[in-house]
Order: sequence, then structure tokens, then C-alpha cells
Amino acid sequence: MKKIVIFVVCLCVAISAFSETKHIVVLLDRQVIQLFENDSKISEFNCITGADNSTPVGKFYIVYRGNKNTVSKLYNNAPMPYALFFSDGCAIHGTCCTDIRSYSRYFGYDGVGTHGCIGVSVDHAKIIFEWAPNGTPIIIKKKS
Repeated sequence: MKKIVIFVVCLCVAISAFSETKHIVVLLDRQVIQLFENDSKISEFNCITGADNSTPVGKFYIVYRGNKNTVSKLYNNAPMPYALFFSDGCAIHGTCCTDIRSYSRYFGYDGVGTHGCIGVSVDHAKIIFEWAPNGTPIIIKKKS
């Protein structure tokens, strides 16, 4: 029994250490998502976030992975390709017209936001999906 407990504790520590080498930062004021590995920024993409400040702020973890054909159960089967869920139905996923929507949100036009998810281009969603394992931390900040 002692060996099993020690193995489980070691496994949990190893998984935690592995997932902490990668993390994602979302800057709501700039409408960007950044990927970090070993504390070095490796990528930055435009993103679109929640209208009326509906994207949650704080530290979360990827808890569930969709696939390239994921659709929303809440919003009329809206496409959510490469969805990485992190909080109460919120996910990072692919969406259309990301750049123009991101710039519009950055300049204060709230009508183009999401329902709380973090939308990126489908190409960028695929990159993030393939790079980030379950357990990857997502830090969402209001200000840079």
C-alpha cells in the first residue's frame, strides 16, 4: 500500500511539473493570446474575447479537449474547432474573422465579442490544440 501511495504522489508531482513548463496568457486589454514555454514567449496571436467582460479572469487549467469538429451545445451548434475547455463552458477555440473582431474589441466596440470563450483563427487554434496538453495553465488578465 505504501508503494502505491508513493507512486501516486510522485506521478502527481511529475504531471504538475510538466504542465507548468507550458502556460498560456490572455491579455484582455490587448486582445492577444500568448504561449509560453519555460518562461519564454514562443507565440502571440490576436484573439477575440467575451462581450460585456464575460470572459472570466484568473488562473485556470485545460480540463477537456474537443476536436476539430466540436460544436456549441448552447449556441445553435456554432462551430468551435480545436476547443480547449477551461471554465464553465468557456474554451479557447477557432472562430472566423478573428483579426478584424480583435481590433474592433481592442478599440472598444463590444458588439463583436464572444459569449465568454477565447476565439482565435482556426489555424492558430490548431497550433494551440497540438501544443497544449490537458492541465496546461491559462492565465487571463484584464491588463497587460
